[in-house]
Amino acid sequence: MRFWNLSTNKPVSLTDNFPNHLGGIYAIEFHPKQSNILAFSGSQGMINFWDISTQQSLKLLKAQVGNIYALKYSPDGIILASGGDTIRLWNPLTRKPITRLNGHISDITTLKFNTNGEILASASGDGTIKLWNIPNKQLLASLKGHYEQINDVEFINKEQSVIASASNDGSIILWNWNGNLDELINRSCQWLGNYLEHNQDLSNDTKMLCPHY
Repeated sequence: MRFWNLSTNKPVSLTDNFPNHLGGIYAIEFHPKQSNILAFSGSQGMINFWDISTQQSLKLLKAQVGNIYALKYSPDGIILASGGDTIRLWNPLTRKPITRLNGHISDITTLKFNTNGEILASASGDGTIKLWNIPNKQLLASLKGHYEQINDVEFINKEQSVIASASNDGSIILWNWNGNLDELINRSCQWLGNYLEHNQDLSNDTKMLCPHY
């Protein structure tokens, strides 16, 4: 694991002294309230809680069987979500399990909380996105449109009703999972207008695709 200085674009340190961690590292996540605490995961279903100020392991958690590809703290830091063959929610303070969220039929590739931490978006190798209500631990929606693995998802508007997803199939899809169609069309047109504005080599016919331009 490397830590980088963004001012110099050079590594600050290389940390490879993880005696209890075997195999590759697939996900890293800083605690949103304690910037010195880093959680990372990889093969063998392990989550390691690391204090970067002391370079010491705080806790090694056997979370599940198999690889863990995704980690995400809730914005307030009271929940850590992990994704491997299924989704698990943890209490980072006690390192105890809260619950399991089942539904995907392939490994979880990414996890994202919305801004208030009440909704968790998960994506998977099965090509689906699922939205979970965290307070009641229930599935809110399941979105299917990609035909290959989804690598990333993001909540992208203030109301958190629009999600963008990126897939191995080469596409990015905008999902209006909890909003209105007019909002999605208007926002998409604004993004397209920004793209056209900054790509002056495009033909006039192409620029006319969006009245925003």
